Amino acid sequence: MEKKKPSLPLSEPVTIHLAEQMRKLRKQQKWTQAEVASVISMDRSTYSYYETTQIRPSLENLVKLAKIYHVTLEYLIGVE
Repeated sequence: MEKKKPSLPLSEPVTIHLAEQMRKLRKQQKWTQAEVASVISMDRSTYSYYETTQIRPSLENLVKLAKIYHVTLEYLIGVE
């Protein structure tokens, strides 16, 4: 089981934007949730919760996601 890290204090609109960006970027790469989750060392269900805004990712996981999608953190959360 993955150790829980504190989530970022993101507002609801930012959380929704982040989830939409994650979904869009994953689909552009034609990756499954399980494939992304495996690359960043987490359960598929945890990644799914990110995309459905049920939980917010830790800063550490946001950095990992930005790296695998080759985007900035600002792009992911929509504050460019």
